[in-house]
Amino acid sequence: MTSADGSRFVDANVLVYAALRDDPRYAVCKTLLQGGGGGLLSLSPQILAEFYSTVTSPKRVSAPYSPLEAVEFIETLLAYEHVVVVSIPSDVPGRWMSLLKIKDVRGPQVFDLQIAATMLAHGIKELLTFNGMDFRNITEIHAVERNRHRRIPDSAVHLIQRGHRRDALWHSEAARRPTGPLLEEVAPPPTLGRWPP
Repeated sequence: MTSADGSRFVDANVLVYAALRDDPRYAVCKTLLQGGGGGLLSLSPQILAEFYSTVTSPKRVSAPYSPLEAVEFIETLLAYEHVVVVSIPSDVPGRWMSLLKIKDVRGPQVFDLQIAATMLAHGIKELLTFNGMDFRNITEIHAVERNRHRRIPDSAVHLIQRGHRRDALWHSEAARRPTGPLLEEVAPPPTLGRWPP
């Protein structure tokens, strides 16, 4: 369900967990963002703003980043060739309004519909997230969550998978348990700049 160019959209929570070293999701998120999981990772300005808002807020994280640290994190992330920031085309408000008319959303769920509208405008159907339930009623896209049914060894930080499933660390509601070839260790991609603590 990736786009024609293999792009997958990344939700802000993946960026947040990659920034929080003490979070148990840190290693898998950092690995995904640094390596791309075998394809392009797309972000939007909205995702970057949500990330910045979260990691700089002492109400949302226990060890908030300073504004400069958050900007450095974003700059490091955007320096990766496999990470692209997609624009918000002029048709996104119309797509968003169409989704609002057919989906029963309230409060902050409106932002999830804007993510979906941006994805659809770019032909991206797959969203990597830790909040798949937030997108369950948006059938126009496919939310892929971190696989909670498979323990990832601490030593297996840099992983890829051969075969049709590019990343067995992520799954969808339709495919709870990964199938296909086993994961293998590979050399980590080069790091660009400092990955903020």
